[in-house]
Amino acid sequence: MALLESRTAKWLIGALAVALSGFHLWAGAFGAFESMLQRTVHLMTLLALCFLTVPCSRRLPRRLAGAIDIPLALLTFAIDLYLIVEHERIVRREWYYGPMTTLDVVFGALTILLVLEAARRMTGWPLPIIASVFVFYALFGDHFPAPLTIRRTHPLTFIDHMFLTPQAIFGTPTG
Repeated sequence: MALLESRTAKWLIGALAVALSGFHLWAGAFGAFESMLQRTVHLMTLLALCFLTVPCSRRLPRRLAGAIDIPLALLTFAIDLYLIVEHERIVRREWYYGPMTTLDVVFGALTILLVLEAARRMTGWPLPIIASVFVFYALFGDHFPAPLTIRRTHPLTFIDHMFLTPQAIFGTPTG
């Protein structure tokens, strides 16, 4: 029996989806949580559900795909837990100037990659390719010819903006 097709796995995936629905119903009925916290739970749980329900490749044997998908789902939960535990520090730090921890940088880079991978699984290659081109442009646009050149974006500033502010991944797309 495939790793993610067992009765227990299906029950756990369903329970996770029901828990996320309950979280949103609770927030709607009794007042929303702080926006960054609510968006964190929303996005990271949906990423985990994506990794658990949409296989990484249809060509891989199901057991091997599950061996890839489950660690990705667990990684999203680890990042979610980190963002919840560090929530106060993250929302109180000054954007772009406040100190970033090593885990901020590592989990930020991983979150960007996880979002791109989830987009690939859900929509196919076009959206992640377009997004990757813009990431490349943001990081290396200072090397482009004159009409296209932009001021250099340091990779840490990029991760800070994408992961630790409510203006990028945790902004309009999830708000």
